[in-house]
Amino acid sequence: MKSIKIDKDEDVCVVTVPYSVQQGDYIELKKYLEDELYINGDVNILIDCEPVVELPSLAFGVFCSIARDINRAGGQFGLVHVSTEIQDILKKTHLDKQIKSYNTISDAKQYFCINK
Repeated sequence: MKSIKIDKDEDVCVVTVPYSVQQGDYIELKKYLEDELYINGDVNILIDCEPVVELPSLAFGVFCSIARDINRAGGQFGLVHVSTEIQDILKKTHLDKQIKSYNTISDAKQYFCINK
């Protein structure tokens, strides 16, 4: 997996996806999150998509799987700084029901706190 940045802010982990991430890297990202975050009880996770303009279809499947796993563990998952193109795909495919997206990290954290 290309270098990813993880910042823990209160009880939310913010994972920044690098611009150069490739299709196969999303599967590695899921495994990394399982091995490094879930195991430590970090189940409130935001994926910061600011540097990403487009996502391969595989990424949407991986994000759905992550969202499901985190939901089962009692946590919350979302995407932040999502491009208009990605938001449109989420809406058209109805994935926005499973994968929440937020404009800012503070918006997401506020939503996470309300829905504990």
